[in-house]
Amino acid sequence: MDSTQQWFDELFTKNYKRMISIAMRLGFPPEEAEELVQDAFLLLLSKSERFQKEHENPGGFLMESLKNLMGTRLRHNKIIQFVSYDEIPETATTDTYFSSLKDRLPAELSEEDKAVLVARYEEQVPYAELSKRLGISQKQCAQKVFRAKNKLRKIFEEEEKNSNYVK
Repeated sequence: MDSTQQWFDELFTKNYKRMISIAMRLGFPPEEAEELVQDAFLLLLSKSERFQKEHENPGGFLMESLKNLMGTRLRHNKIIQFVSYDEIPETATTDTYFSSLKDRLPAELSEEDKAVLVARYEEQVPYAELSKRLGISQKQCAQKVFRAKNKLRKIFEEEEKNSNYVK
């Protein structure tokens, strides 16, 4: 096995499951999550010579690539799924494909943090409106969202760390 293949295999083994997990936590179905992660690895592989010699953190590149690919996919889906207000039914329906973000957030996260994350990312409430709801400035609102995301990230990292110990 040549050094590039070994380098790539080590990166793949180290990052693949975690990247799939991240994409699925953000609401992508397993097949789509796998496709996005594979695309991120293909990007890395296309630049493997440069990364092997110069880049200090190819794992970081993979995560950043995955983030960008997911963002592009979400924007693309949003454009395609555009529905005018006239076409929206009067009665609300339950989304059977995606569960609510609130239902998927870990119990360790406070109710306030859950509410902020749901408003910002599921309901896509702009900071200006969210700050009015909370009765705080936009800057404080952005900090509250940032802190809630960090708490969530730490919980996920701890879960990931604990699941690695089980293996």
